[in-house]
Amino acid sequence: MYIWIIFMLLCVFLDQITKYLVVIYMDLYESVDIIPGVLRFTYIRNEGAAFGSFSDSRWVFMVLSAVAIVGILVYFFVKKPQNKLFCSALTLIVGGGVGNMIDRIRLGYVVDFIDFYAFPNVWKWNFNVADSFVCVGAGLVILWMIIDIVKENKRIKQSDIESTIRAEDGGANMRDVQMNDIPDEDTDRIQDDCEKSCKDVALSESDPSEPQADSVKEENNENRPRKEFTAGDAGKGGGNFGDKNPDGEEDSKDSKDSEEDPDNNSEG
Repeated sequence: MYIWIIFMLLCVFLDQITKYLVVIYMDLYESVDIIPGVLRFTYIRNEGAAFGSFSDSRWVFMVLSAVAIVGILVYFFVKKPQNKLFCSALTLIVGGGVGNMIDRIRLGYVVDFIDFYAFPNVWKWNFNVADSFVCVGAGLVILWMIIDIVKENKRIKQSDIESTIRAEDGGANMRDVQMNDIPDEDTDRIQDDCEKSCKDVALSESDPSEPQADSVKEENNENRPRKEFTAGDAGKGGGNFGDKNPDGEEDSKDSKDSEEDPDNNSEG
């Protein structure tokens, strides 16, 4: 954290030392060519914001700048971000903002001297080192946001892929664990039952019109004619008591009914 504070103070120092040298060695509105046709130093006084904007609202801009600088410093020291690119961006923004704020409080204006006049129809504003720090810092913040968004999207996709793989592996492992928990004898029994069920299903599907043996037997029993036993037959001496039904069983139930009904016997 201390290295970023030193970096911030270094930005303020570079901004103030360059402005001091311009004020000492140059007259107001004087120009000195650094790269002819491209870059020159021209000493002017800016009473507005960056690049001479908002010159009629100097105090409003000073208050907003102070609030922004304090907010960034609080975030910087409370959250303590670890990303070097993001920390560098915040340091440049704060260093440049503090450098210009010192000019506004001490002089009432900001010293601008960098004049890039290679494209006079496109760019016609003068600026200083502090403005450069603020612009570069803002650009680094945008770059950091883009990189962070790309990394987050990659992380989400990778997480989805890993979750899918874990789900598939987990299902296979769960089936293996469930089979391993079953004793060997139970496993053999389950396999036998499965094979038997598969065979039954195969037989039923091979000839579904063929009735099962049990169903045929039950149907034959239901359709077999039964001999009716009357009271007159009982009066004749129960000659049918000894008869057997088609299954070979004696009609014991009919004989018991005849014995339990003496009235019918006497009438016969």
